[in-house]
Amino acid sequence: MKILLVDDHSLITAALRVLLLDIDPNANVFTAADAAGAERLLDQHPDADLMLLDLGIPGASGTSVLETLVARAPDLKILVLSGVQDQRSVMRVLQLGAAGFVPKSMASETLVSAIKFVLSGGVYIPADLLDTPVDYESLTALGSIM
Repeated sequence: MKILLVDDHSLITAALRVLLLDIDPNANVFTAADAAGAERLLDQHPDADLMLLDLGIPGASGTSVLETLVARAPDLKILVLSGVQDQRSVMRVLQLGAAGFVPKSMASETLVSAIKFVLSGGVYIPADLLDTPVDYESLTALGSIM
């Protein structure tokens, strides 16, 4: 398994690397800390299985980096990491082609489940988001959801 990890906080990157290697000890994890680095990772690893992407990285504003990465690698599963969790933000990243949205406050066991679900082809949405009114027609169009 090949995973691209894009976050500008080294503590988060180190913790996620450990978590990813717990999922698959043979995983290859490559990191970048900004938007330009994320694009370089795509160039260097076009066969990546998954990208974990923090939208708040240097060199990008809002969802611009996600839009760029999805346009460059439409088949890559991108799981967005964010410190902000609101229905509007989640819906926006899903509409742009992300394979899911994970709040950084999520428990590590739940994050592992989300990663496995996305790798299996699902679209991950935080459970507490599903407790609020959601446009399920839009979500259904995205495929299977968790």
